[in-house]
Amino acid sequence: METDTTRFDGLAEAYDAYRRPYPRALFRDLAGMVPASAHCAVDVGAGTGISTEGLLQHLPGSWMVIGVEPGDDMRRVLTRRLQRWPNVQANPSVAEAIHLPDRSAGLVSAFTAVHWFEPGAFFAEARRLLVPGGILALGRNRRRPEGAVAEIDAFVREHSEVLRDMTRWEKAKMPLQAQVEAVEGFHDVQLRSYAWSERVSMGDLLDLYLTRATVMEVVRGIGLRAFRDRFETICAAHHGLDPFELRWDATLLTARRG
Repeated sequence: METDTTRFDGLAEAYDAYRRPYPRALFRDLAGMVPASAHCAVDVGAGTGISTEGLLQHLPGSWMVIGVEPGDDMRRVLTRRLQRWPNVQANPSVAEAIHLPDRSAGLVSAFTAVHWFEPGAFFAEARRLLVPGGILALGRNRRRPEGAVAEIDAFVREHSEVLRDMTRWEKAKMPLQAQVEAVEGFHDVQLRSYAWSERVSMGDLLDLYLTRATVMEVVRGIGLRAFRDRFETICAAHHGLDPFELRWDATLLTARRG
């Protein structure tokens, strides 16, 4: 997939404010898998540091956590967000060519980011960076496609060139377990799921949607007013004006370096 390091320029502040964190149990499980032979985690496609901070909170303090983010705007917010942590670095590399030494990491992770990478090149780079026994971790938060969310997603898909082939897009967002099992140099592939929910207002959900690059593509095409009007009509039809429960499924796919 073609690399575009400017895709989220202008969205970083909203992304940091409204994108949801991942369940703490996910990071606890991940911290329990990593080897003691390398005290470095590389979080690829780190964005504004939401997942990077989760790693910092759960890995031992002796670990260095490197947030790899090629977008200048996203990396600026990442640096500000994580400035209180002494054991974090921001790295401007792209996922397919990370400027770090061979076998320097005990963990290489990518959270809701792998769909922007060229998979073969990224997996090869992860294999190069990991020590034997190191962990490759792919995480994702996904809203359950039900109620208003399902109808809004259909509306976005109708107006988005990127999302026309939704099946391909969903597969790119989280590789199947069998796909990772086929990657040379990795074994012990495991998939974990974490269900969680939150109460949101219509405005909360709109803010969340407007952090998505594919949604902003639609907004540029039809205008913010038209997008917001349709969004609010859909939400009101399903939930009225009251806050409602938004249900999520977080997934963690891990593999161990041979």
